[in-house]
Amino acid sequence: MAKDLLLVYNADSDLKSKMLDYVHKIVSPGSYDCQLCSITHTNLGQKQEWTEFLDSIDADLKFLYKDQFLKGRAKEEHFDFPIIMYNNNLVLDKGSFQKMDLEDLKNFISELILK
Repeated sequence: MAKDLLLVYNADSDLKSKMLDYVHKIVSPGSYDCQLCSITHTNLGQKQEWTEFLDSIDADLKFLYKDQFLKGRAKEEHFDFPIIMYNNNLVLDKGSFQKMDLEDLKNFISELILK
C-alpha cells in the first residue's frame, strides 16, 4: 500500500507572505498561526531533528503551502490549516497541532505509517 504523506502549512507561497511570516515569527511567535512551521522550523530553517526524522521514514512526502493545496479544489471544501493528509485522508488539522510538540508530531507520523 502506498504511504503518501502530505503536509500543508498554514501559510501562502508568495514571497511577500513568506517575508511577513518570517517577521511575525520573530516579533510575536506565540500568535503565529502555523503550528506545523512553529514545531518543525526555526527562523533559520528546518530543525535538524525534523530533517533526520523525515529522512528515516518510509513514506512519499510532499509539502505544500495552503494556496498551492487549495488551487483547483472545490470552493466548498474547508480545511483548518495546517493539516496532514495520509493516503488522501485528513488525519490531523489545526486543533490537534495546538497540543503537539516536535516529539508528539514524530510519534504521530511514525504510528500512522506503521499501520
